[in-house]
Amino acid sequence: MNKDAVRRHVDEVLGGPLGEDGGETHYLCPFCRERRPAGETGRLHVNYEKNMCLCHRCQWASRDLLNIVRAITGSVPKRLLRRSLRNFYDEVKSLMDDVQAGKKVRVRLPKHFTPIVVNDRNRYGRAMYSYLRSRGITDAQMESCGIGYCGDGEFEGRIVFPVYVMGSLTFWTTRIVLGGGKKVLSADDGREVSVFNYDRCAGKKTVIVGEGPFDALAFERAGYGGCATFGTFVNDSQMRLLGKLPCDELVLCFDEDAIAVAAKTAEKMARVVPQLVSYVRWRGPDADEVSKGRVKTRIRNRVNLDLEGRIRLMLGEKKGGRK
Repeated sequence: MNKDAVRRHVDEVLGGPLGEDGGETHYLCPFCRERRPAGETGRLHVNYEKNMCLCHRCQWASRDLLNIVRAITGSVPKRLLRRSLRNFYDEVKSLMDDVQAGKKVRVRLPKHFTPIVVNDRNRYGRAMYSYLRSRGITDAQMESCGIGYCGDGEFEGRIVFPVYVMGSLTFWTTRIVLGGGKKVLSADDGREVSVFNYDRCAGKKTVIVGEGPFDALAFERAGYGGCATFGTFVNDSQMRLLGKLPCDELVLCFDEDAIAVAAKTAEKMARVVPQLVSYVRWRGPDADEVSKGRVKTRIRNRVNLDLEGRIRLMLGEKKGGRK
Protein backbone atom coordinates (compact mmCIF):
# COMPACT_ATOMS: atom_id res chain seq x y z
CA MET A 1 0.00 0.00 0.00
CA ASN A 2 1.35 3.43 -0.97
CA LYS A 3 1.41 5.39 2.30
CA ASP A 4 1.77 8.75 0.59
CA ALA A 5 -1.23 8.06 -1.65
CA VAL A 6 -3.28 6.93 1.35
CA ARG A 7 -2.29 10.06 3.27
CA ARG A 8 -3.31 12.36 0.44
CA HIS A 9 -6.70 10.66 0.16
CA VAL A 10 -7.31 10.62 3.94
CA ASP A 11 -6.46 14.35 3.98
CA GLU A 12 -9.11 14.85 1.31
CA VAL A 13 -11.91 12.97 3.07
CA LEU A 14 -11.13 14.34 6.56
CA GLY A 15 -10.61 17.95 5.51
CA GLY A 16 -6.91 18.32 6.35
CA PRO A 17 -4.88 17.69 9.54
CA LEU A 18 -5.09 19.74 12.74
CA GLY A 19 -1.47 19.00 13.64
CA GLU A 20 1.12 16.30 14.30
CA ASP A 21 2.66 14.89 17.45
CA GLY A 22 4.81 11.82 18.21
CA GLY A 23 4.50 10.31 14.75
CA GLU A 24 0.71 10.75 14.70
CA THR A 25 -1.36 13.11 12.57
CA HIS A 26 -4.48 14.55 14.18
CA TYR A 27 -7.80 15.16 12.42
CA LEU A 28 -11.25 16.27 13.55
CA CYS A 29 -12.96 12.92 14.18
CA PRO A 30 -15.83 12.40 11.71
CA PHE A 31 -17.31 9.60 13.84
CA CYS A 32 -17.79 11.56 17.09
CA ARG A 33 -20.63 13.56 15.56
CA GLU A 34 -22.59 10.34 14.92
CA ARG A 35 -21.61 8.45 18.05
CA ARG A 36 -21.78 11.36 20.55
CA PRO A 37 -23.83 14.12 18.91
CA ALA A 38 -24.33 16.02 22.17
CA GLY A 39 -20.66 15.95 23.16
CA GLU A 40 -17.50 17.65 22.02
CA THR A 41 -15.88 16.29 18.85
CA GLY A 42 -12.61 14.53 19.53
CA ARG A 43 -9.43 14.09 17.52
CA LEU A 44 -8.75 11.11 15.33
CA HIS A 45 -5.09 10.10 15.82
CA VAL A 46 -3.70 8.59 12.59
CA ASN A 47 -0.37 6.75 12.44
CA TYR A 48 0.61 6.28 8.80
CA GLU A 49 3.69 4.21 9.61
CA LYS A 50 1.70 1.63 11.60
CA ASN A 51 -1.42 1.90 9.37
CA MET A 52 -3.62 2.52 12.44
CA CYS A 53 -5.95 5.18 13.83
CA LEU A 54 -7.86 5.85 17.07
CA CYS A 55 -10.17 8.48 18.54
CA HIS A 56 -9.86 8.47 22.35
CA ARG A 57 -13.21 10.21 22.75
CA CYS A 58 -15.59 7.98 20.77
CA GLN A 59 -13.22 4.96 20.61
CA TRP A 60 -13.47 4.57 16.82
CA ALA A 61 -10.37 2.64 15.80
CA SER A 62 -9.00 0.73 12.84
CA ARG A 63 -5.91 -1.28 11.98
CA ASP A 64 -6.37 -0.44 8.30
CA LEU A 65 -6.54 3.19 7.19
CA LEU A 66 -8.54 2.25 4.10
CA ASN A 67 -11.44 1.67 6.49
CA ILE A 68 -11.55 5.44 7.14
CA VAL A 69 -12.02 6.08 3.43
CA ARG A 70 -14.56 3.25 3.11
CA ALA A 71 -16.58 4.36 6.15
CA ILE A 72 -16.88 7.95 4.94
CA THR A 73 -17.16 7.68 1.16
CA GLY A 74 -18.37 4.09 0.68
CA SER A 75 -15.58 3.45 -1.82
CA VAL A 76 -11.83 2.79 -1.95
CA PRO A 77 -10.11 4.17 -5.09
CA LYS A 78 -8.19 1.75 -7.28
CA ARG A 79 -4.90 3.60 -6.79
CA LEU A 80 -4.94 2.76 -3.07
CA LEU A 81 -5.27 -1.00 -3.60
CA ARG A 82 -2.39 -3.48 -3.52
CA ARG A 83 -0.81 -3.72 -6.97
CA SER A 84 -1.55 -7.46 -7.11
CA LEU A 85 -5.30 -6.74 -6.93
CA ARG A 86 -5.48 -4.06 -9.63
CA ASN A 87 -6.13 -6.37 -12.59
CA PHE A 88 -8.79 -8.12 -10.51
CA TYR A 89 -10.25 -4.67 -9.76
CA ASP A 90 -10.40 -3.76 -13.47
CA GLU A 91 -12.12 -7.03 -14.42
CA VAL A 92 -14.74 -6.77 -11.70
CA LYS A 93 -15.30 -3.06 -12.34
CA SER A 94 -15.93 -3.83 -16.00
CA LEU A 95 -18.40 -6.56 -15.03
CA MET A 96 -20.21 -4.26 -12.58
CA ASP A 97 -20.46 -1.50 -15.20
CA ASP A 98 -21.90 -4.02 -17.65
CA VAL A 99 -24.47 -5.35 -15.16
CA GLN A 100 -25.50 -1.88 -14.01
CA ALA A 101 -25.65 -0.35 -17.50
CA GLY A 102 -28.61 1.98 -17.71
CA LYS A 103 -29.18 1.92 -13.95
CA LYS A 104 -28.35 5.03 -11.95
CA VAL A 105 -28.44 3.56 -8.47
CA ARG A 106 -26.27 4.84 -5.65
CA VAL A 107 -26.47 2.82 -2.45
CA ARG A 108 -25.92 4.69 0.80
CA LEU A 109 -25.67 3.32 4.32
CA PRO A 110 -28.73 3.91 6.51
CA LYS A 111 -29.01 7.21 8.30
CA HIS A 112 -27.64 6.95 11.86
CA PHE A 113 -25.27 4.15 10.82
CA THR A 114 -22.42 3.87 13.33
CA PRO A 115 -19.39 1.52 13.07
CA ILE A 116 -19.09 -0.96 15.96
CA VAL A 117 -16.12 -0.59 18.30
CA VAL A 118 -14.98 -2.58 21.32
CA ASN A 119 -15.54 -0.07 24.12
CA ASP A 120 -18.66 1.69 22.89
CA ARG A 121 -20.33 3.96 25.44
CA ASN A 122 -23.65 3.80 23.61
CA ARG A 123 -26.05 1.16 24.97
CA TYR A 124 -26.92 0.04 21.45
CA GLY A 125 -23.25 -0.25 20.56
CA ARG A 126 -22.52 -2.38 23.63
CA ALA A 127 -25.47 -4.65 22.92
CA MET A 128 -24.57 -5.09 19.24
CA TYR A 129 -20.94 -5.84 20.05
CA SER A 130 -21.92 -8.43 22.64
CA TYR A 131 -24.38 -10.06 20.27
CA LEU A 132 -21.82 -10.35 17.47
CA ARG A 133 -19.24 -11.80 19.83
CA SER A 134 -21.82 -14.35 21.01
CA ARG A 135 -22.18 -15.42 17.36
CA GLY A 136 -18.43 -15.94 17.09
CA ILE A 137 -17.58 -12.85 15.04
CA THR A 138 -14.15 -11.46 15.96
CA ASP A 139 -13.15 -7.83 16.50
CA ALA A 140 -10.99 -8.00 13.36
CA GLN A 141 -13.94 -9.22 11.28
CA MET A 142 -16.22 -6.45 12.60
CA GLU A 143 -13.64 -3.85 11.63
CA SER A 144 -12.61 -5.28 8.26
CA CYS A 145 -16.20 -5.81 7.11
CA GLY A 146 -17.28 -2.39 8.37
CA ILE A 147 -20.12 -3.85 10.46
CA GLY A 148 -22.14 -1.23 12.31
CA TYR A 149 -25.52 -0.51 13.87
CA CYS A 150 -28.28 2.08 14.04
CA GLY A 151 -29.19 3.58 17.40
CA ASP A 152 -32.00 5.74 16.05
CA GLY A 153 -34.33 6.15 13.10
CA GLU A 154 -35.98 3.58 10.84
CA PHE A 155 -33.39 0.89 11.57
CA GLU A 156 -33.00 1.49 15.30
CA GLY A 157 -31.79 -1.56 17.20
CA ARG A 158 -30.39 -3.30 14.12
CA ILE A 159 -26.94 -4.54 13.17
CA VAL A 160 -25.94 -3.37 9.70
CA PHE A 161 -23.80 -5.51 7.38
CA PRO A 162 -22.44 -3.35 4.53
CA VAL A 163 -21.49 -5.11 1.28
CA TYR A 164 -18.49 -3.88 -0.68
CA VAL A 165 -17.40 -5.11 -4.09
CA MET A 166 -13.90 -3.90 -4.96
CA GLY A 167 -14.14 -1.24 -2.29
CA SER A 168 -17.48 0.23 -3.42
CA LEU A 169 -20.65 -0.03 -1.37
CA THR A 170 -23.18 -2.03 -3.40
CA PHE A 171 -25.73 -3.22 -0.83
CA TRP A 172 -26.43 -3.58 2.89
CA THR A 173 -28.61 -5.77 5.05
CA THR A 174 -29.67 -5.57 8.70
CA ARG A 175 -30.52 -7.95 11.51
CA ILE A 176 -32.79 -6.99 14.43
CA VAL A 177 -31.18 -7.31 17.88
CA LEU A 178 -33.04 -4.86 20.14
CA GLY A 179 -36.75 -4.22 19.79
CA GLY A 180 -39.34 -5.73 17.49
CA GLY A 181 -40.06 -5.83 13.80
CA LYS A 182 -39.04 -7.89 10.81
CA LYS A 183 -35.95 -10.01 11.40
CA VAL A 184 -34.11 -8.80 8.29
CA LEU A 185 -34.40 -5.51 6.38
CA SER A 186 -32.15 -4.64 3.44
CA ALA A 187 -31.38 -1.92 0.91
CA ASP A 188 -33.93 -1.57 -1.88
CA ASP A 189 -31.33 -1.85 -4.64
CA GLY A 190 -28.04 -3.58 -5.32
CA ARG A 191 -28.59 -7.15 -4.17
CA GLU A 192 -28.30 -8.56 -7.70
CA VAL A 193 -24.67 -7.37 -7.99
CA SER A 194 -23.58 -8.03 -4.41
CA VAL A 195 -21.71 -10.80 -2.62
CA PHE A 196 -20.99 -10.28 1.08
CA ASN A 197 -17.27 -10.35 2.04
CA TYR A 198 -16.32 -10.59 -1.64
CA ASP A 199 -13.15 -8.51 -1.52
CA ARG A 200 -11.70 -10.48 1.40
CA CYS A 201 -12.00 -13.73 -0.59
CA ALA A 202 -9.55 -12.57 -3.26
CA GLY A 203 -6.43 -14.72 -3.18
CA LYS A 204 -7.93 -17.56 -1.10
CA LYS A 205 -7.44 -21.04 -2.57
CA THR A 206 -10.92 -22.26 -1.59
CA VAL A 207 -13.96 -19.97 -1.25
CA ILE A 208 -17.11 -21.17 0.53
CA VAL A 209 -20.37 -19.58 -0.59
CA GLY A 210 -23.06 -19.47 2.10
CA GLU A 211 -26.49 -17.95 2.58
CA GLY A 212 -25.82 -15.05 4.95
CA PRO A 213 -23.12 -12.96 6.68
CA PHE A 214 -22.90 -15.16 9.80
CA ASP A 215 -22.21 -18.23 7.64
CA ALA A 216 -19.62 -16.38 5.54
CA LEU A 217 -17.67 -15.18 8.56
CA ALA A 218 -17.79 -18.65 10.16
CA PHE A 219 -16.21 -20.12 7.01
CA GLU A 220 -13.57 -17.39 7.12
CA ARG A 221 -12.71 -18.22 10.74
CA ALA A 222 -12.22 -21.85 9.67
CA GLY A 223 -9.47 -20.70 7.31
CA TYR A 224 -11.33 -20.47 4.00
CA GLY A 225 -12.53 -17.55 1.95
CA GLY A 226 -16.13 -17.01 3.08
CA CYS A 227 -18.84 -15.08 1.24
CA ALA A 228 -22.63 -15.00 1.03
CA THR A 229 -25.31 -14.35 -1.60
CA PHE A 230 -28.21 -13.49 0.79
CA GLY A 231 -30.23 -16.66 0.41
CA THR A 232 -30.10 -19.82 -1.63
CA PHE A 233 -30.75 -18.16 -4.99
CA VAL A 234 -27.51 -17.22 -6.77
CA ASN A 235 -28.31 -15.06 -9.79
CA ASP A 236 -26.31 -14.86 -13.02
CA SER A 237 -24.53 -11.63 -12.04
CA GLN A 238 -23.44 -13.10 -8.71
CA MET A 239 -22.15 -16.21 -10.50
CA ARG A 240 -20.14 -14.02 -12.86
CA LEU A 241 -18.70 -12.12 -9.91
CA LEU A 242 -17.73 -15.37 -8.18
CA GLY A 243 -16.15 -16.56 -11.41
CA LYS A 244 -13.81 -13.54 -11.37
CA LEU A 245 -12.38 -14.42 -7.96
CA PRO A 246 -8.73 -15.54 -8.13
CA CYS A 247 -9.32 -18.89 -6.38
CA ASP A 248 -9.10 -22.59 -7.28
CA GLU A 249 -12.46 -23.81 -6.01
CA LEU A 250 -15.93 -22.50 -5.17
CA VAL A 251 -17.93 -24.54 -2.65
CA LEU A 252 -21.70 -24.07 -2.20
CA CYS A 253 -22.64 -24.58 1.44
CA PHE A 254 -26.29 -23.88 2.29
CA ASP A 255 -28.28 -24.84 5.37
CA GLU A 256 -29.59 -28.36 5.93
CA ASP A 257 -32.98 -27.59 4.40
CA ALA A 258 -31.39 -26.46 1.11
CA ILE A 259 -28.99 -29.29 0.21
CA ALA A 260 -30.85 -30.05 -3.03
CA VAL A 261 -30.74 -26.36 -3.98
CA ALA A 262 -26.97 -26.28 -3.34
CA ALA A 263 -26.50 -29.30 -5.63
CA LYS A 264 -28.55 -27.77 -8.46
CA THR A 265 -26.85 -24.39 -8.08
CA ALA A 266 -23.42 -26.06 -8.18
CA GLU A 267 -24.35 -27.81 -11.42
CA LYS A 268 -25.45 -24.54 -12.98
CA MET A 269 -22.41 -22.66 -11.70
CA ALA A 270 -20.03 -25.29 -13.07
CA ARG A 271 -21.14 -24.30 -16.58
CA VAL A 272 -20.22 -20.64 -16.22
CA VAL A 273 -17.19 -20.28 -13.92
CA PRO A 274 -13.59 -21.38 -14.53
CA GLN A 275 -13.00 -22.74 -11.01
CA LEU A 276 -13.72 -26.24 -9.74
CA VAL A 277 -17.22 -26.22 -8.17
CA SER A 278 -18.38 -28.33 -5.22
CA TYR A 279 -21.23 -28.42 -2.75
CA VAL A 280 -21.65 -29.59 0.84
CA ARG A 281 -24.39 -31.86 2.18
CA TRP A 282 -24.64 -29.82 5.36
CA ARG A 283 -26.39 -31.49 8.30
CA GLY A 284 -27.19 -30.12 11.74
CA PRO A 285 -26.68 -26.63 13.22
CA ASP A 286 -25.56 -23.70 11.07
CA ALA A 287 -21.86 -23.04 10.47
CA ASP A 288 -21.61 -20.27 13.08
CA GLU A 289 -23.07 -22.58 15.74
CA VAL A 290 -20.39 -25.30 15.52
CA SER A 291 -16.63 -25.38 16.07
CA LYS A 292 -14.07 -24.54 13.40
CA GLY A 293 -13.01 -28.19 13.43
CA ARG A 294 -16.51 -29.42 12.59
CA VAL A 295 -16.81 -26.82 9.83
CA LYS A 296 -13.56 -28.06 8.29
CA THR A 297 -14.65 -31.70 8.56
CA ARG A 298 -17.94 -31.07 6.78
CA ILE A 299 -16.31 -29.04 4.04
CA ARG A 300 -13.64 -31.73 3.50
CA ASN A 301 -16.52 -34.13 2.75
CA ARG A 302 -17.86 -31.92 -0.04
CA VAL A 303 -19.11 -33.30 -3.36
CA ASN A 304 -16.87 -32.27 -6.26
CA LEU A 305 -18.08 -31.71 -9.79
CA ASP A 306 -14.96 -33.02 -11.57
CA LEU A 307 -13.98 -32.47 -15.19
CA GLU A 308 -16.01 -35.47 -16.37
CA GLY A 309 -19.05 -34.13 -14.55
CA ARG A 310 -18.55 -30.71 -16.12
CA ILE A 311 -18.39 -32.20 -19.62
CA ARG A 312 -21.53 -34.24 -18.98
CA LEU A 313 -23.35 -31.15 -17.73
CA MET A 314 -22.20 -29.03 -20.66
CA LEU A 315 -23.51 -31.70 -23.03
CA GLY A 316 -26.86 -31.51 -21.28
CA GLU A 317 -26.86 -34.96 -19.71
CA LYS A 318 -28.57 -35.95 -16.48
CA LYS A 319 -27.72 -38.80 -14.11
CA GLY A 320 -30.29 -41.08 -15.67
CA GLY A 321 -29.13 -40.51 -19.24
CA ARG A 322 -29.39 -37.89 -21.94
CA LYS A 323 -32.04 -35.19 -22.15
